[in-house]
Amino acid sequence: MRIRICFSLLVLVALLGCSSGPQSKPFTLPSGRTIKVQGIGPIRLASGETGLMLHYQTDLKISDLDNLRQEVNEIWPTFQVDVEKAQVPFAVISASEVPEGTFIKQNRQYNFVFEKAADGTWQRVTKNEKQP
Repeated sequence: MRIRICFSLLVLVALLGCSSGPQSKPFTLPSGRTIKVQGIGPIRLASGETGLMLHYQTDLKISDLDNLRQEVNEIWPTFQVDVEKAQVPFAVISASEVPEGTFIKQNRQYNFVFEKAADGTWQRVTKNEKQP
């Protein structure tokens, strides 16, 4: 009986280790560059304010902020159309690295926040970050 339980647990762990994580959908930007969108949906702050979030996987390292900013600057005009339709006051583009590791997958992510100003223009919030 004990061997059967141990074997069942081993099979379960092996199957969980084989899961590929969230499914991504390729999306081609106007430049021809393709990104892997993992999801788009509402995001709510503790204050109750609701915005829109795009989560995607980048081939860049999160530590390569200059190139990551350029990539997000290319994504924003396309995502901005959805944000405008949603009529929300803020939006987030969340970039995740490709997961690394054999049994335990690890990756880092970085969030770029955009807020709608009183004049109707969108500005990227840049706390502790240099503008490109």
